[in-house]
Parts: sequence; structure tokens; C-alpha cells
Amino acid sequence: MSIRRHPISRSAEQSPLRTIPVDHALIARLKSSYQLLSSDRFEFASVFYSKLFAEAPHLRSMFSTSIDVQTTKLVAALDAIVSNLEYPEKNAKLLKEMGQRHAGYGVKPEHYDLVIDLICDAIREVGGERLPASHLAEWRVALRLVSDQMIAAASS
Repeated sequence: MSIRRHPISRSAEQSPLRTIPVDHALIARLKSSYQLLSSDRFEFASVFYSKLFAEAPHLRSMFSTSIDVQTTKLVAALDAIVSNLEYPEKNAKLLKEMGQRHAGYGVKPEHYDLVIDLICDAIREVGGERLPASHLAEWRVALRLVSDQMIAAASS
């Protein structure tokens, strides 16, 4: 069995993962499934925030901007992450900045699991039958890796 590096994995020079090639087939699947949502990205983000505030209304106070602005920010962040899947160094920089910014908003490590679940639920709801279950599982792994990097940046 060959070892593959997830395209979101940490990419620091000292990391042993640096010597493992990026999994281009996985990148293609993530981009393809994200492309399925492309015309519905804002609907996806709106569904996500509706689910988040229904599930955890106490988190609403962390958001000082309107839901429309927040929706635009989420879509822009996902667009950037997906467009840089082949370039883990760029994503590492972006995720470090996002992690530090989110820590400043009061986001705690335990919030990330809920967000992963709800993003996947929103992807499933908006993507519907167009999105294979295997792609959703890959998104869950990708989002966990994104979260891990953001959490690490928040504590550094």
C-alpha cells in the first residue's frame, strides 16, 4: 500500500510529510465535489450558518458582522483553500492566519468538531445526490486537517 499525503496536510520544511507526494487524485475529487457546489456556494454557506446557530445559538455572539458578510467570508476562505490544494505551503500560511484570527474571536478547539459536522451536513444537503458519500468522507478528513492547523496556529 502506498503512502499518500493529504493535500491539506502540514507542509513545514522539517515535516517528514514533505517527502510524500501530494495525492493529485484526491485533490481532483475534492475540487470536483466543491465544483458541484459552485453555483450554490452561498446557499451552502447560508445553510451552514442556519444549522450552526440552531445547534449552538450561544456562538452567534462571536459574529459581529451580518450573516451576508459572514457567508461571503466563508465562501472566500473555502475558495482559497480549494484553489490552493496543490500548494500546501500557501494553505498552511492561510490556515495559520485564519486560526489566529478565529482565536481572537473566541473560537475554542472544541468548536471545530461541531463546525466540521455542520459543514459536512450543509455540503450533503446542498450537494444532494450529485455528491457521492465517499467525497463527503474525504471532505470530513480535509476539514479535520484544516481545523488541526487552525487550532495549532491559535495556540502558538
